[in-house]
Amino acid sequence: MYILFIITLLIRVASSYFSYENYHHFTINLHKERDLGTLSKLNSQFGDDIDFFIREEHIGGRVQFFVNHLTSKSVHSFLKTHNASYTYITKDSWIDSSFVPKRKKRSVVGDKINLNVYHSYDDFIKYLFALKNKYKNMISIKKIGKSYEGRSIYTFTIGYQSDKTKPIIFLESGIHAREWITQSSLIILIDYIMKNSDKYNDILKDVDIVIVPCVNPDGYEYSRRSKRMWRGNRNITKSQSYGVDLNRNFPTGWNVEPDHFETYPGVTPSSELETTVIIDFLTKNKKFIKGFLSLHSYGRYLLLPWNYKKNHYPPEYKDTYDLGKKMIESVRNKTKSTYELGTGADLLYPSNGVSTDFARSIGIKYAYTIEFLPSSNYTEIGFIVPEKMIPLAGEELKYLFIPFLEHLYGEYIKN
Repeated sequence: MYILFIITLLIRVASSYFSYENYHHFTINLHKERDLGTLSKLNSQFGDDIDFFIREEHIGGRVQFFVNHLTSKSVHSFLKTHNASYTYITKDSWIDSSFVPKRKKRSVVGDKINLNVYHSYDDFIKYLFALKNKYKNMISIKKIGKSYEGRSIYTFTIGYQSDKTKPIIFLESGIHAREWITQSSLIILIDYIMKNSDKYNDILKDVDIVIVPCVNPDGYEYSRRSKRMWRGNRNITKSQSYGVDLNRNFPTGWNVEPDHFETYPGVTPSSELETTVIIDFLTKNKKFIKGFLSLHSYGRYLLLPWNYKKNHYPPEYKDTYDLGKKMIESVRNKTKSTYELGTGADLLYPSNGVSTDFARSIGIKYAYTIEFLPSSNYTEIGFIVPEKMIPLAGEELKYLFIPFLEHLYGEYIKN
């Protein structure tokens, strides 16, 4: 009876995963006003059959979506008739080792972890607690809030204990559910720092590196178990089915967007539990936080505020730009990877209510968004990073982070 129960449970879990089998992937580039009209007509005609996962609905933007193979020919014909600028990819199946996480036995054993695979949120947290037990004088973990579905959200702090509050370098990861590479890169960075703590001994005596390993654990687990391209949190209502995009829910530059967009920013600024967890921590510690990094994918960009408006720059922008140049030169010299530098609005498109802009708005001078590999010209789906690319992503984060850390230590502490 027990074996039958387990088999039934496994079948249910497997059948609940949205596989994208026999789906085709379309990208439409929006160059002119006419293209926006074409997109609107496409929505009206095929809306129920289209699964959008990028919706930059403005001139210069793009949309990407999946369509099942039965509808694909009709969509292809429609776009061709309307002279749309588009590309599409067909595969028999989109399922691979990066789409559906394989159950890898003993991928976390105590303070040992397989750095080259994707992990569940629980395994990730289990590993961090094991590190805390191993490095009691250097690591602390604190629960700072809960997600919509009740999962605990933690800060993981690296730095020697002190009687006084130390300057903070803050990193957040996993705010967008489908961007799995951010957590995996972070594990590699943590592993590097702990194995080389003697090298950074002086810095870690005077600085705390505070990490929120996953801002959106509900969305991340839903992406792992049910729908790979999920982006938002799991606050679903009758009027919208994408959840809330947490990186559009911060108050700086917040703006209303339709509730059928996957970038839906919530009913009000700071409406989501996960967002308020970050806002509360940053606000309470703003006089101590000297640097802020928000980890994302993809495109290989290092983005500065402001993100919500083109040709719009905060005070001391040159200082943040100059440090950004050092960071991208470092990663290029060490890995040959090329990152582009600029504001999110200028390099990509305006984005309202993002965490980096909020950090800058409360006085955190050095605030950056890192968009990891693959590069923007990647021909496959950039959010689905194969596990074989995890080591390189970790190296890229390491060589972006080291000059960031050393510069802030030199500017605020050493001198």
